[in-house]
Amino acid sequence: MKRVTIFNLIFLVIYSLFFSTAIFAENKTIKVPVDAWPPFRIISEDDKYSGIDFEFLDELSKELDSSMDYQRYPWSRSLAKMKGGTSDLISGIAKTEERQKYIQYSNKPYYICSTVFYVLKGNENKIEEYDDLKKFKLGYVSNSVYFDKFDKDDSLNKKSISSELELIRMLAYKRVEVMIGTDCQVDYDISRLGFNELISKANYKPGNEVSLYIGVSKESPLINKMDEINKAIEKLLEENKVQEISKKYFQ
Repeated sequence: MKRVTIFNLIFLVIYSLFFSTAIFAENKTIKVPVDAWPPFRIISEDDKYSGIDFEFLDELSKELDSSMDYQRYPWSRSLAKMKGGTSDLISGIAKTEERQKYIQYSNKPYYICSTVFYVLKGNENKIEEYDDLKKFKLGYVSNSVYFDKFDKDDSLNKKSISSELELIRMLAYKRVEVMIGTDCQVDYDISRLGFNELISKANYKPGNEVSLYIGVSKESPLINKMDEINKAIEKLLEENKVQEISKKYFQ
C-alpha cells in the first residue's frame, strides 16, 4: 500500500512539472504586472509604454522566444498577483525576506541604484549622519524597500506616501522636510518636475546600493524556465544592453 502511495506521489509531481512546462511552451506569453515608475516604467495617458524596464523586458522576451503581456496594477496589487501566481514575472524589484517566500529572483540584478535623502536647497548640511534624520518629518513611498536600518526604524517620524511624484511635490511644498528615494528614479522625476533648483541631496549618504532584479512567481509555470531566464539576462548584461537603453533616459 505504501509503495503504491509513494509511486502515485512521484507520478503526480512529475506530471505536474510536465503539465506546467507544457502550458508555458504552448502559450509562450508571460504575464507581467506593471505600474508607472519613470524612467524604468513610463506609461503615457494613452497607455503607451516606454522606459528602461519595458525595453529590457522586450529584449528578454526575444531571448526567451516569448511575448510579454503587460498588465497594469498598483505596486501592492502587483506583488499580490505575484504571490498568488496569477502573474508570472516582475521587474524592478528589490530583495526582501518576505518577497523571497513567493518570488524567485534572477541570479544577477539588471540595474543598481543608490539610496539618497533629499531636502530643500540650503538644508543639505542639516543631515550629516543617520541620527540627524530623527529631527525631521520624513516621507517615503509605501511598500518600498530602502535599507535595513531605515526600513525597521520605528523611532523616525515617517510619513507613508503612495507615489514618488507626490512625495517630491510634498517636499517642494514643505509638507515633509526630508524624503528618501533611489537616485536613478528620483533624479529623473525632480528634473521632469522642474525642481532641480529647489531640491538637493542631503550630505549624509547611507552608502548602500539598491539592486533591481527580475523576479518570477514561485506559483507560476514560468518557474520551470528559471535557468533559461538567468542565462538570457546574463547574456543581455554582457552585451551592455541596459547601459545602451539607459542613455536614452538620463540625458
